[in-house]
Amino acid sequence: MREQLRHLRLSVIGAMSVACVLATTSVSHAVTLTAPVATTTGTYQGLMNFQELPGDPTSGVNAFFGIRYGQAPVGTLRWKPPQAPNPGQGSIVAGTPGHTCVQGRPTDSEDCLFLNVYTPSNANPHSRLPVFIWIHGGALVNGAGSDYDPSVMVADNNIIVVTINYRLGSFGFLAASVLAATQPNAFQNVGDAGNYGFMDQQFAMAWVQDNIRAFGGDPDAVTIGGESAGGLSVSSQLASTNTFRGLTGRDLFRGAIIESGAYMYHDVPSLATYQTLSNTFAQQDANAFCGGSLTLACLQGLTAAQVFANERDFGGFGIAPNFGTKILPRDLHTAFSIGQFNHVPVLQGTNANEGRLFEPSFFPAALIFPGVSAANIVAAGGPASFGLQVPNGLCATPPFAGAPANGGVAHRPFGT
Repeated sequence: MREQLRHLRLSVIGAMSVACVLATTSVSHAVTLTAPVATTTGTYQGLMNFQELPGDPTSGVNAFFGIRYGQAPVGTLRWKPPQAPNPGQGSIVAGTPGHTCVQGRPTDSEDCLFLNVYTPSNANPHSRLPVFIWIHGGALVNGAGSDYDPSVMVADNNIIVVTINYRLGSFGFLAASVLAATQPNAFQNVGDAGNYGFMDQQFAMAWVQDNIRAFGGDPDAVTIGGESAGGLSVSSQLASTNTFRGLTGRDLFRGAIIESGAYMYHDVPSLATYQTLSNTFAQQDANAFCGGSLTLACLQGLTAAQVFANERDFGGFGIAPNFGTKILPRDLHTAFSIGQFNHVPVLQGTNANEGRLFEPSFFPAALIFPGVSAANIVAAGGPASFGLQVPNGLCATPPFAGAPANGGVAHRPFGT
């Protein structure tokens, strides 16, 4: 246990920083390729001594972008458990992130089951370094592993970080009746539907178990972490007791870090409840594109744009996981209350002032910041930063007077 906690402490340093650093993943300077690394899904050469931006002091970090861990979940594989891809032929230069999963970006594609590996440049297959798998947030409807740059975390702490994509929105979580599994499989009992994004996360974790040693990582020292929907995902993986060892015969992770992930602790819907919402959503697509006939063939035959078009009208819980299935047998509150979860060391907390990011959607700007222009707010770094510096209707005491929140400190480290 002491060794597990040591690996956990090494990982948390970066968890607090990786959540707030966006990556451009654009390399504009000359690069040297790493030696080839053989994996179960191909042989890859990464970018040696990768630097995110010209002049970035970070050095000694190798980055492997866009490693495929699953087949494209398209056609008859849409709304099915992830499948292993055919290994690539020859050596593939892993210099560009894979497509983002469907969410309305120009880089979107259903062919999005990719991950990125960052290693110290001196790592070798005998290094046995701790590994941190980052699960991005975004309400289960947006985000990508390549949005985050953990280079500093890797360089400063001599660890390996893996950032992953997973199916989002209705592609990742729709649970319509016509999607129900007709045969049991590694992730599903007969009748299960939804939670495909969680299956992707576990499939990526299994890839790490099978391959991370070749990059210098220790498969027995893997910590998973995430923020917001990523934190919800981590909680769900803790509660995923049936499939924790099903893919590899080994524990998928040995520690977990949850940042601001408790927002559905009491509210994850059952399969039956979520299936009703999913059926309504799916019927909208059937009415629009399939002459009203709701079938699996109809839904799998739609374009990604057609499926995505009505997603904002999902209703109810919105895009969410569901419990009562093989991959998530219990709701989170029950699982943790009765001790039916994967028992590993856990760090859990809430990022300071995170809720202020959502103020503009909850309250009229004129109420929060009277007499302030949008330009003033943007110049201060957005509503969260502005609200910490200027008396306003939510944080100042009394309202619109007194000292600003936190004494005018505009930015605080994540996790504090």
